[in-house]
Amino acid sequence: MKVLLTLLICLFINGSYAQDTFVQRSNRPAIPWAVVDLPPFYILSGPHIGEGRIDRIRVLIQKELPEIQFVDMNIGIGRAVELWKMNKEVCYGAALKTKERMRWAYFTVSAFQPGSELMLVTMNRALLETPAKKVSLKKLLRENRWKGFIPMERSYGEVIDKIIKENYVPTNTKDPRILTADFGRILKMVAKKRYDFTLEYSSVVNAYNARNITEPALMMKPVLESTSYVPLHFACTKNEWGRDMVQKVDQAMQKIALTKEYQEAVEAWMEPQTLKKNQQALQEFYHRRAQGPWNTLSDE
Repeated sequence: MKVLLTLLICLFINGSYAQDTFVQRSNRPAIPWAVVDLPPFYILSGPHIGEGRIDRIRVLIQKELPEIQFVDMNIGIGRAVELWKMNKEVCYGAALKTKERMRWAYFTVSAFQPGSELMLVTMNRALLETPAKKVSLKKLLRENRWKGFIPMERSYGEVIDKIIKENYVPTNTKDPRILTADFGRILKMVAKKRYDFTLEYSSVVNAYNARNITEPALMMKPVLESTSYVPLHFACTKNEWGRDMVQKVDQAMQKIALTKEYQEAVEAWMEPQTLKKNQQALQEFYHRRAQGPWNTLSDE
């Protein structure tokens, strides 16, 4: 009887604590943060869950903004852009800034990833057996010999986006326009040879191969037209709510940019040679990020 009474008391205390915790959390504004399972940026499953670069940066931002609470929204950038266009409140932590997206969202710099080249990814050796060290995406798409999967909602920078827009002919008009929240799924389809190629950053392909070590590794070759990797951005809907959020995150970024924790997050999963080669560029980025506002709030 005493055991039962003790158990009931514990359940009551724990239940009350849980209820109090819920009430406390509910009093903090919930900010939808779009997440995708895309190592090394986001890691949503497996032994390293929550250890992606943007996962770790989000934790640091959250500590600087205890008055709000970021909540996961499992959607890709395509769906996020659709919601921005509908004036729905959502933020995205690792977006590339483009002129089109700036019509619908405010941006502030959140990270910098040097040494991560855009790659042609394939399991078809014929696509790689050329004397050139890099593959011309424009030439490849114009030849239209191979079945490629390039998600239309993604951005790879203005130069690559323009080449895709002008030359890419989808094999299946439905597939490439899927607003997928899992770009790793595209790599899986290429790995299974459902498609001859796709485009992805080298760090993402390396992470995919490491996760699937028992399977044949995806092959890749640098894309000739790709430019230096640009900063990643935290972005929110272009309205007063989004302006307020981006301003708060921009201020938080200034505070954490020179901390050991932030720099370790940015550099997480980088290969030693990449880190060594880009150390000066990284240090310049950290100091620029700490100096003051780095956002699009004044760009109307």
